Amino acid sequence: RAPATKRRGVASRLAAEKVPLLVVNRTLERAEQLAAKLPGSKAMSLEAFLESPVAVEALVSATGAPGAVLSRGTLERMAAGLSCGRAPLVVDLAVPPDIDPADAEAACVERVGLEHLTERAAQTREARVAAAADARLLVDDALDLAGDPAVLGKDGLLDLREGKRTWPLIVACERDPGLQTLLS
Repeated sequence: RAPATKRRGVASRLAAEKVPLLVVNRTLERAEQLAAKLPGSKAMSLEAFLESPVAVEALVSATGAPGAVLSRGTLERMAAGLSCGRAPLVVDLAVPPDIDPADAEAACVERVGLEHLTERAAQTREARVAAAADARLLVDDALDLAGDPAVLGKDGLLDLREGKRTWPLIVACERDPGLQTLLS
């Protein structure tokens, strides 16, 4: 599905759970069209929101604007209206950002930007790559012990003959400490 369809899917699920939603767009007409697809949601023009920000616990911003859309003052007024006692979460998916990180920090608003999401995705990918490399080593170690040399393209037990401390050997020595003496 297209990214816009996915976003509406998340909003639809939130609306189905009776989470109050406010759809803000440059034009009230477009905001109303989007809100009509989300039961119980309200619509507001961007101009009206900037003039009198509604207190929200979370805000997702993804405009195509050439610069920041929400100022420090807007963020401060938005946060001041909350009664929950915690700062709102702002997820900024725009490039360039819709919310200047310095403005969010100064307004005590938690901002998660696309750069944070990209960094987190890279970290997660690196962890998966490392885990896959470990898994490949374990499979290689097991195949060295039990694999068919004709299929593997190398002699079986080659790692053991070369004195390599493979995972199966380490586990075997932990289970039977006498093996350690035989291998030394």
